[in-house]
Amino acid sequence: MATNKSDQYTDEVASPPVMHGHNEVGAPVRKYFKYTVPVGDEAANNLIQLVSIPDGSRILGGLLVNEAMSTGGGDASVQVGDGTTVDKYLGTTSVDAAGSRAFANTAALFFGQELSAAIVLTAKVLTEDWLAGAVLSGYVDYLP
Repeated sequence: MATNKSDQYTDEVASPPVMHGHNEVGAPVRKYFKYTVPVGDEAANNLIQLVSIPDGSRILGGLLVNEAMSTGGGDASVQVGDGTTVDKYLGTTSVDAAGSRAFANTAALFFGQELSAAIVLTAKVLTEDWLAGAVLSGYVDYLP
């Protein structure tokens, strides 16, 4: 049986030790967000800017929590992205009924990605308008 080391542990035990990057060590920042759908509903294909994440940060995942968003005209859905790629951190997911789901929590959803530029975490309204007064909230964790 072999024993191997992560990149970070290899740096720690090197002689002399190699310092880790600012976005590899320390306590993560958690940013909370809350969005209440305005009177008149939120139209399908609209974007909702949730929070900003600075350049050089590493996203460590997040949680999206929603009330029932459906106006009854279909299956209300959401995607979470970076303002450029609308489904980068969460592919099309139903928010028809109340619930919660993790995002940016797998390699395919860019967990641990080092950002090359600041982003605004963005939710995209899909399939049908969202119900006025319904709340979308959650948080994102990252190492700055």
